[in-house]
Amino acid sequence: MKNECNSITNCIKEEQCVGCGACVSICPVDALAFKKDKWGYYVPELDRERCINCGKCVTTCPVYSHRESENAEDTKAYCFVSVDKELLEKSSSGGVFSHLSRIILKDGGLVFGVEWTKEHTAKHAAISDEEDLYRFQKSKYMQSYTGTIFRNVKAALLEGKKVLFSGCPCQVAGLKQYLGKAYVNLYLIDLLCGNSPSAEFFKTYVKEEFDDDLKSYEFRYKAGAWRSDCEQINLISGDSIVRTGMEADSYQSVYHDHTMCAPHCENCMFHSIPRYGDLSIGDFWGISRFKPDLDTSSGVSVVLVNNEKGTKLFDLIPKNEIGLLDEVPLDWIGGNGYLGKNSSNFISPFRDLFYKEYLLNGFHAAVNAVDRERSAYMKLRYLGDFNLLRDWMMLKQSGVNPGDKFIAKGYKHIAVYGMGDVGKLLIEELKYSDVKVLYSIDRNPRIGYKDVKIYGLSEEEYPAVDAIVVTVAWDMENVLKKLDGKTESEIISIREIF
Repeated sequence: MKNECNSITNCIKEEQCVGCGACVSICPVDALAFKKDKWGYYVPELDRERCINCGKCVTTCPVYSHRESENAEDTKAYCFVSVDKELLEKSSSGGVFSHLSRIILKDGGLVFGVEWTKEHTAKHAAISDEEDLYRFQKSKYMQSYTGTIFRNVKAALLEGKKVLFSGCPCQVAGLKQYLGKAYVNLYLIDLLCGNSPSAEFFKTYVKEEFDDDLKSYEFRYKAGAWRSDCEQINLISGDSIVRTGMEADSYQSVYHDHTMCAPHCENCMFHSIPRYGDLSIGDFWGISRFKPDLDTSSGVSVVLVNNEKGTKLFDLIPKNEIGLLDEVPLDWIGGNGYLGKNSSNFISPFRDLFYKEYLLNGFHAAVNAVDRERSAYMKLRYLGDFNLLRDWMMLKQSGVNPGDKFIAKGYKHIAVYGMGDVGKLLIEELKYSDVKVLYSIDRNPRIGYKDVKIYGLSEEEYPAVDAIVVTVAWDMENVLKKLDGKTESEIISIREIF
């Protein structure tokens, strides 16, 4: 047997791998190929007898040999809606991807995107004809298989063809490192993705739910409204089913709350601004808060223009094809894609339970186990908040200033962990006291709150304060784990005050 190879399989753990395929494509002797890990995630497997120890897979890996994006941080944000009603119906949101693709296809180029497979999983493929654009439309809530698609991208570029490649930010970063240089004829779109669970999860769900009767499954079905959790299911036997709401479908129920979130998505290195694509696109959830008169029933796209090349491509969309195009403040986007420099993805507290139960008993058994645990968890949470607010009110009715309770314990400068209702109430309460709230901590630092700075959970260290007050007292154990090693300040539960 050969000595240890200079291979990416020796440098990162499987759970760190994003499955982009850069290593598989760069290997000059095809010593690397995709396999599925125990959860079904695509990871490289090494043929040691083939390996020549060139190390190209190591230097190409966007995780191990991570390179910061060269794009600027002053990205511009837009809301976009196509004027084409038929195209909108076929699109997940406002249809901007289709318009950008048409530009490349009409110029004889190739568009690389994600399509369904016959096995009801997702894979990257290429199209050269606008009639095939439907293959890439609509969301697929799972990890896509890339195989050696990066080689196909490079071959087309070397032929002088214009190429549009779309994928998750990690896939775009992997392609850039595989190519090793910029190409004037390459346009990159990264998605504002939340998480990409294993396609094997979905495949198992389909088998258990429909046996062999599934014909097609359409995420983000626009049945009179635009929402993230409506799907149309067409069966071979002829039935057509529309399910709306997380509670209506077991897959949706554990996708949207990140119960299936992959470890590499949880610790994503590619989601923040500056982005890796020339353009970033996604769903403009929450735009109604800022444009209450806007009709969002057909969907609204958010577009981030990240560099000059992205600007030029975006400007090529004919004006008569645009129903809505407005530049908007970046803050309007909120937590979509976890854009902020200090933002981080999150996992459901039931993720590990789901993964464990899935291996033991399958998909629906895992969902049922999560449902039972979630129900108990929510009862604990709401009961905890109710008791806290009751005691808080009783304290005020007795004439005691809550701020004095902090001062009595020596807490004059604090931070607030958790910007839910309780956290915001605490900040407002302390405005009328001698206690100063210097900052807060929340998983979504872009939510904003008046004059209080909000840090995300990805900070390596938090500023010193007298105490960090945890307002989600019912989740104290998990909070202590998240803050471990990041502060020397005292961490207390709000229940120590009220």
